[in-house]
Amino acid sequence: MAQKKWYTFNDHQRALAGVLENVPPVVVIEGEEDYLRQCAVESIRKSLFRLYPEAAVVEFYGPSVQGEGRFDFAELLTELTSASLFASEKIVIFKNAQRSLFGTGMAEATGKKGRSPIELLAEYIASPETKNYLIIDTERINRQRVIGKALTKQTVIPCPVLSRQGDVMSWIRGEARNHKKDLEGSAADMLYRAHGADLGILASEIEKLAIYVGDQQRITVADVQMFLSGTVEFSIFELTNALERRDLPESLRYVRLVCEQGSRDQSGKRQDGFSAAHQSLALISAMLENLLYARALLSRQFSAAEITSELGLYPNRAASIIAAAERFTLQDLEYALNIMVREMKSSHDTGADPKFSLERIAVAICQKQPHYAPVADR
Repeated sequence: MAQKKWYTFNDHQRALAGVLENVPPVVVIEGEEDYLRQCAVESIRKSLFRLYPEAAVVEFYGPSVQGEGRFDFAELLTELTSASLFASEKIVIFKNAQRSLFGTGMAEATGKKGRSPIELLAEYIASPETKNYLIIDTERINRQRVIGKALTKQTVIPCPVLSRQGDVMSWIRGEARNHKKDLEGSAADMLYRAHGADLGILASEIEKLAIYVGDQQRITVADVQMFLSGTVEFSIFELTNALERRDLPESLRYVRLVCEQGSRDQSGKRQDGFSAAHQSLALISAMLENLLYARALLSRQFSAAEITSELGLYPNRAASIIAAAERFTLQDLEYALNIMVREMKSSHDTGADPKFSLERIAVAICQKQPHYAPVADR
């Protein structure tokens, strides 16, 4: 079967569900979404512990940066080919394996019979021990390498970055269910618009929301709004709302609040206003893409139900996008996106003040354009 060029969240869910039903001796968790990979590792570990409560667990960590040092494959192979003294089953987890497996010169030394450690690991993967389980966590399999070809013949769980809003929304509601909470579609949308597709931050916020609502099973829009009120995340949400209304005074007010309040990184630590401004730029870009798509579909006489399906959004959010799109012409949105591209390039590539970029983008979105001419790069 031909290798897929890209994967969706549904592909991830299907593959993970199949592994959890019957865990094979070797599982490869591959993808650029770190949080999905971490969760997949823990899900498989828990599944194996339910089957084998006394199983031994051995964890290995590859180097985080190139040049940090070579990984000791001999120790990994010893664990894989030996039995535990205290348990009949063993779970070997190789985290952060990307550079060790596929980095330049990471495993050039030869082992038994002149073969490299990587070749010996590939041989083990082709015929693994039945009582030992190997879980490999890596960003991207190099399918041209010997080890890469061996890994692709095993069970692979894809962990792609969730680029579609619908995928992120599905993940958000699933994460809420993990906390035994039912999250309203509009509440999930509010979280998405506040934090974007950063699954680590979203997971932390959902956990705190579950604690915030206590015994209440359903998390509503009002709950999320009360939870976010007064935070930079709420200000970013209000900023996108104001932009969709084309309310320039309110938009500029929230630009100021976002840049003054700062933001939080994935660990929850506060960062300065530059970080919050860059987060806002990304969310506004996604908003404009949805508005342009909806406006184009409206121009083609698509119904609201058809547009909702095409956008892949929950009905309430799709309705607000459609209503907002009706306030714009295609030329308005093309002009705004052109300014967005220019300002994002300026703030990322040249270090320009992202607050000024946000202000210029707000003006471009909120002011109607009598005509449109492409804006030249600076």
